Amino acid sequence: MHFGIGRPSLHRRNKRAAMFLAVIVCVGAALGLPLEARTNAADTARLVDLVPRSVLFRSPTYSEMQISPDGKQLAYFHPLNGVLNIWVAPIDDLASAVAITRFDTRPPDSFQWSADGRFILI
Repeated sequence: MHFGIGRPSLHRRNKRAAMFLAVIVCVGAALGLPLEARTNAADTARLVDLVPRSVLFRSPTYSEMQISPDGKQLAYFHPLNGVLNIWVAPIDDLASAVAITRFDTRPPDSFQWSADGRFILI
């Protein structure tokens, strides 16, 4: 290990290259590529197609799940007509969830339970 001047940049480059190779190997594994193709970063980069933007930027199915302060309800973002809205369900019966908002274009950035658990603050 060297603590002198000028070496950290080389260390950062090596670390960055190792991280890139690890990502390539993981992507190759996820796509089911054989091990030989995964270990050669140049070949793998040519074999892997780009992930479509629609997959990368689509709304999540469920996100920001929050349990109410009394532990009886669960609130979360879930799409309604293609837009994330806030849903609430009893903790013991998630199938009976109800959308409590009806946003048509843009969902709120976040929400939280009030301290007493009676309200959702947007």
